[in-house]
Amino acid sequence: MSSFEEELPAAASPERIEAAVDEVAAFLRTGASTGYERVDLKARMISDVAESDAFESMADGSTSAATVDEPRLFELLRELREAFYDPDDDGTWISMRLYAVPDGGRWLTVNHFWEPDWRVAPPDEKYREDLERYPRPYSETPDWLSAKVGQS
Repeated sequence: MSSFEEELPAAASPERIEAAVDEVAAFLRTGASTGYERVDLKARMISDVAESDAFESMADGSTSAATVDEPRLFELLRELREAFYDPDDDGTWISMRLYAVPDGGRWLTVNHFWEPDWRVAPPDEKYREDLERYPRPYSETPDWLSAKVGQS
């Protein structure tokens, strides 16, 4: 049985969300270069398809790609999506951005409604799988997503 065939995740709770965000931020900090000022992560995830871009900002104003263990990052992002899941509202996020700074600070924004800007767009079947895993009310399903999964 795949992880997407298991029971639905529990509804969102502030504590679970905070713990999941903290875990992703700590993971980014652990892999950051010495002297970084900020790590910036942008991620897109639908079903079992994920893309991410991670950058480090240094004190001199330079930026460079951050090195991350992508399998572990994607595992943490799946946990973060599950923490955000709310079956009675807008489901879970489909793209996000997280900044993490050395002193433990972090800032997160998530997108539940706009189509992500994928480098390689997943097939429509992946959107269908995602809505099966994270159902949301029809009223909270954006038109572009309804079109991809054949809802009208």
